[in-house]
Amino acid sequence: MGASPRHAGRLTPLSEARDRLAARLHPGGVETVPLAESLGRIAAVDLVAVADRPAADLALDDGWAVAAADTVGASPYAPAFLAEVRPVAHGAALPAGADAVLPSVGGRAEGGFLVVETALAPGENTRRRGADLPAGTVLVAAGRSIDPFAAATAALAGIETAAVVTRTVALRADPTSPSADLLAAVLLASGCRVDRRPLDAALPGDATPAIIVGGARPDDGDVEIAGLAVTGLERLEIALGDGAPVIGLSDRLETVALALETLIGPVLRPEPPLPDDDATRPLARKLASRVGFTEVALLDVDPQGRWVPLAVGDLPWAAWIRARALVVLPPESEGLPEGTLLAARHPVVRIRSDRRDRP
Repeated sequence: MGASPRHAGRLTPLSEARDRLAARLHPGGVETVPLAESLGRIAAVDLVAVADRPAADLALDDGWAVAAADTVGASPYAPAFLAEVRPVAHGAALPAGADAVLPSVGGRAEGGFLVVETALAPGENTRRRGADLPAGTVLVAAGRSIDPFAAATAALAGIETAAVVTRTVALRADPTSPSADLLAAVLLASGCRVDRRPLDAALPGDATPAIIVGGARPDDGDVEIAGLAVTGLERLEIALGDGAPVIGLSDRLETVALALETLIGPVLRPEPPLPDDDATRPLARKLASRVGFTEVALLDVDPQGRWVPLAVGDLPWAAWIRARALVVLPPESEGLPEGTLLAARHPVVRIRSDRRDRP
């Protein structure tokens, strides 16, 4: 899908293209799915713990459940004698009136009494009700992804379903296109339904956004964005017209990957990336950038734990395969010198199969 000469004058800045595309996107629907099916989906409303966890005070040791006030002043030389002997196992709920656990090494049952040889404070050797997860805790904020840890925590909290955003994206492409397969896989992983159609099929014509990979381009009269000021996406087109937006991409893996990382992904999933503990590293060598263009730099990590630029702007498949991270350089950037501390993120399009730990 090449750029039309009538639109070839001005390349649209990435930020402007995102804003204009987002403004035309239907907000999407909401569906309730089983929690196990919500992984990777976008929460439509806050996912909230509805009850305290644990639901009662729990014992964190084997021993006896006691009221701490009854043990004040107890010692091996002046033990306290309690009439109630209430054995409790690790992880069991404390009975009514108990607020501490006397470990088995701190006392003994003798003659129908509990002999206490150590004083306890309220809550000692216990997990108090709600200490793990108080009711009302937001596990996943609306608009953010439901990751495996949040889903597991929600399951422990007794949550069985989640309300998630549902969006259908029409994908018109050659059925044998590997680039379209990649695009469909990432869209599905992002919680979208993919309405895949052959190149000669009609587009939905309703509120469903569409992506065309290769083949015929949208009508010239509808193309409002013909080329982005993003190295590698100079020929991308967006038709806005009166209906849902249509994005036109060339049938190249690097073009599809770039569009997903810079335009399609951020618009469909506008959540800011969460910080990565090892995302900030020094540059092993200078990183060049073209002024006036947004550029993506693919990065690897050297044995010293520094970012090593693999490619900038022009991104061959080999660089995508080796990339552990990427950074999007803004159009005002003139590059970064060696040694600069650079915050990067994992690619959305993760092709690398080497899962060795980073240095």
